[in-house]
Amino acid sequence: MLRVYIVFMWKAFLQRFTYRANSYFFILSSILRLSILASLWIALIGEGSVQDTTAADMMSFVLINMVVSGDCQVKSVTFETRV
Repeated sequence: MLRVYIVFMWKAFLQRFTYRANSYFFILSSILRLSILASLWIALIGEGSVQDTTAADMMSFVLINMVVSGDCQVKSVTFETRV
């Protein structure tokens, strides 16, 4: 009888770890994407500006674009219990 509870606890642990790992990978991939885009725009524009557009302007555009497109949304997890 105790084996059932151990299996249940193990599956619950694996399920929570899966979602936690998914959250960590989501955060890491967002940071990686942002750093790649930042280095790209800094390399293209440099320290000055091109047609009145600076690297800071482009980074603001990238951040707003990520938020609006849903790349920075926090995804909620819902657990269902079945009887």
